[in-house]
Amino acid sequence: CLLYTGTPFPGQSDRMTVRKAVSYDRQSLLRRALSWCRFSLGAAWLLLRMPRHVPVLVVTNPPLLPLIACVVGWLRRRPYAVLAWDLYPEHLVAIGGFGDRNLIVRLWRRVNRSVYRRARVVITIGHRMAAAIQETAGDKVPIAVIPNWADTELLRPIDKTDNAFAQRWNQVGKVTVMYSGNIGATHGATLIADVAKLLEGDSRLRFLVIGDGLGRAALKDRIEELGLTNIQLLDYQPWTVVPLSLGCADLAFVMQDAVSARYSVPSKVYSFLAAGSAILAVTPADSDLHDLVTQHRVGLAVTEPEAIAIAAAIRGVLDKDGELDRLGRNARSVSESHFSSKVATEQFRRGLESMVGGVRQ
Repeated sequence: CLLYTGTPFPGQSDRMTVRKAVSYDRQSLLRRALSWCRFSLGAAWLLLRMPRHVPVLVVTNPPLLPLIACVVGWLRRRPYAVLAWDLYPEHLVAIGGFGDRNLIVRLWRRVNRSVYRRARVVITIGHRMAAAIQETAGDKVPIAVIPNWADTELLRPIDKTDNAFAQRWNQVGKVTVMYSGNIGATHGATLIADVAKLLEGDSRLRFLVIGDGLGRAALKDRIEELGLTNIQLLDYQPWTVVPLSLGCADLAFVMQDAVSARYSVPSKVYSFLAAGSAILAVTPADSDLHDLVTQHRVGLAVTEPEAIAIAAAIRGVLDKDGELDRLGRNARSVSESHFSSKVATEQFRRGLESMVGGVRQ
């Protein structure tokens, strides 16, 4: 098979060829849009040149990929499946980019309806996301819910005394509350600084924020404004360091705003689970993330993005003897049993059987 991706990927094998595409540029909205367009054009050209009837699996980032697969599939009589990691235009409506009755939004949803209905299968990563897709496309669309996964061999718990990253950033002997990933403008990143301020006097813990994005500057300004010394802001780490950085986390800060929580499940959750980190989920009660954390007992779920409530939840788990360790062990166990690459591979195999079982006439 052929993998066309803009994300760094560890080479290829006898069974898979990796073709490097344009990387996703998060530095500004304009650069995001340009990187999306360049990737989409490259994908369209690749699909047009591929042999007829070769099945294709496309993801929803960039959001034009499913439409491209649908159009090229019609031209080349090629079956395709859609992996919906994010739901557009719902995300854009949720963050206030467009109104719900905007003409572009209505046309986009109509296009999505055709794309979903022509697909052999639509795979998504949460049950509430599946329900949202059915609202758009109807009950007859075949939908498979397959959660994201992590490499449980690469990512695993690491004792901080054996962790060079933890040693470098003075995390040995401390409880590390970590945020790692894109620091988006809509993620409420300054909330992390406000929580750190409330816990400034607690010598048991330190905060680490790793990443970049549109919200990083505001977070940095807030840290300086509050004069915080218990929080460290770092750049993205090299891929070779990521297993060590994630393995340093004791409590992983994951935030979702109320309007978009129904339309995604942050993929970082599964990496943290594999590393044996408990999850600190700031998310509405009716989200897939809330269900994951509470049903599997792998962390804390705070339903309101309020610094006082989040700080209280952190204090509560630290004050309960052995509770954070128990949550971390649960996280690793659930990762191996539910969210490993082995489990996901089998689920994808079953989900994609309909796509490779023959070509729709």
